[in-house]
This record gives sequence, C-alpha cells and structure tokens, in this order.
Amino acid sequence: MGELDVIVLTAEINGSAVIDERAGRRAAQSLGLDTIGTLGLLQYGIEQAWLDDADGLACVEMLRRNGFRCPPLGDVRSFTEYLARLTER
Repeated sequence: MGELDVIVLTAEINGSAVIDERAGRRAAQSLGLDTIGTLGLLQYGIEQAWLDDADGLACVEMLRRNGFRCPPLGDVRSFTEYLARLTER
C-alpha cells in the first residue's frame, strides 16, 4: 500500500496514518491527519505494555538488518533512551 492509499484510508476512517516517509507525512499532516511512524508504533506498544524495552530494541535491530533506515543503537540501554537520542539530533 502506498502513502496515498494510507492517506485516503486514514481520512475515510478518521484514524492515524502510519507513514515513515517524510513527504508522505507532510502530505497527511497538511490535510490535518494524525501521523505516526514505525518507531512511534513501537513506543506505543511499550507504553501499552505489549512490548518491553528489550523487545523495542530488538525490533529496531531487526528493522535495520532488513533495510529500515534509522540510526544504529549504539550503547543505549532502553528503547526510551534510543528515542531520546534521536530527538537530540
């Protein structure tokens, strides 16, 4: 499913668009739609206690191994710390 499909469906169901690509996010946000990315979904899963920090970090590693572009984990000890370092950039 492409970004346009996600945006149309999100508008139809009044939900949140799950989009990682910057241009797609900007387009969705320009239409007043809420957006969230893959890392945001992982954070939500941790907040809901569906995952723990170790699961979040393992998911990031798996995503990176499979071509998802995000910074390496480095020496972080928790997913929360990883996200905090991303926002510092």
